[in-house]
Amino acid sequence: LRGRIFIITAICLIVAVIFIRNNRDILLHHARSASAEKQSPLSVSSAANPADGFAVAPESAPRADTQGPPEVPAQMRPVAQTAAAAQSLEGEEPRESQASVDPSAAPSLQQSIKLESIGCTIQGRKDLRVFIALELFFTGDSARQEILLKREDLKIIVKQVVAAKSLDDMIVESLRPQLKTALNRLVTHAAIADLEFRDFRIEKVD
Repeated sequence: LRGRIFIITAICLIVAVIFIRNNRDILLHHARSASAEKQSPLSVSSAANPADGFAVAPESAPRADTQGPPEVPAQMRPVAQTAAAAQSLEGEEPRESQASVDPSAAPSLQQSIKLESIGCTIQGRKDLRVFIALELFFTGDSARQEILLKREDLKIIVKQVVAAKSLDDMIVESLRPQLKTALNRLVTHAAIADLEFRDFRIEKVD
């Protein structure tokens, strides 16, 4: 009797092993479904109660860290670009105006003073007189004041230079550099940059 019971039990175990082996996938699927159903109430309750600290964000919701900056509407882009361009131009205009009014960059303005009615004698010709008018060119107010103060002395120098010349030496282009050199000896820092003849007449006197 015991042998029969042992044989029947062995047969049942063999059948059960064969059944389980053949239906293993189905049994595993049911086991996973059962475990998922047991876990789903916990996740739902945790999401419904954020105060517990176990809230789970829905998978369908976009993550904050993956989103880029909000896109600017197309109709607002030209306005923003125009405002930025205007701001950049407003920042550049003062620099240009400062450069244009920089006093150190502006060229010095040339001034002039005339020495008129200078009557000169000619060496070896007492019957002739030379009448000269000069325009002296210079820069700076200090040079102007000095030339005005020494105007009469400058005329005397012109007379001395011309009186040492003969009639053949009365050539404007030859006298011009000589007069400039002689006049600058009296003026500080050779302030006379150039000079021009405004009158040059040789007249006979009694």
